[in-house]
Amino acid sequence: MLSLYDYDDANSTVPKDAFGKRKIYFIRYQRGDLFEKTAWHKLVSKDGEPEKKDPSTGKPKHWVYNHYVPHSRIIKALEDNILDQERADVVKLLTDIVTKLKIEQDEDVKGVDPLSGRLAYDAWAEWSISSIADWAGIMFYGPGTGDGAGTKLDKPTGPVNGAAQLARVKNSAEVLKMVLNGKLDLAEIVPNESGTESAGKPTKPVDKNILSLFHLTMASKLPDDDDDDEDYSYEDMSDDEDIN
Repeated sequence: MLSLYDYDDANSTVPKDAFGKRKIYFIRYQRGDLFEKTAWHKLVSKDGEPEKKDPSTGKPKHWVYNHYVPHSRIIKALEDNILDQERADVVKLLTDIVTKLKIEQDEDVKGVDPLSGRLAYDAWAEWSISSIADWAGIMFYGPGTGDGAGTKLDKPTGPVNGAAQLARVKNSAEVLKMVLNGKLDLAEIVPNESGTESAGKPTKPVDKNILSLFHLTMASKLPDDDDDDEDYSYEDMSDDEDIN
């Protein structure tokens, strides 16, 4: 994503106290692969490697990293925590969440003072939000039940450690809900607008309140997925199709 900043955005003359008291009233978020994921891969891969063939078809399969809790639900929970809060309070909130989840800061934002101006704030906030939404605790590698375009929990089906893998992501989801002040929806199935389970991509327009702050540098990318039979929602569409 491209963002245009003027000199004052990068070299703010607004006092920190005044900048920090400004309230957030809109969040523009577009999902992307925004941080270096080497350590992240190691954490998720502790479950083990899935079989190289799809157990349902017997055909070779290029597995992807999946969210047990749909990405869109996590973004919505973050939005509910952030909107109408002062910038300084949002910094405290996001710092508290990434600390509790033991997420290490990416090199691109180490030493960044988010209250020093808009450019720094946007870069830091987007890293924080993206890191929380892609927290390794609720991710798994291999086959799953699918998220029904964001309407279902995507349960891992193995054959990687079977029940242990599912137990890990379920426990992590409860931790994530707690640090998000209880605002994360962990319902098995969430109906779409028509009151029925979604069978494919949603037909409703993109909610622009669930769309982000801009990132400044490109993180290293994972190999492209073959994208053959994965479920995606609008918010689940990532530049890196190895992550679902």
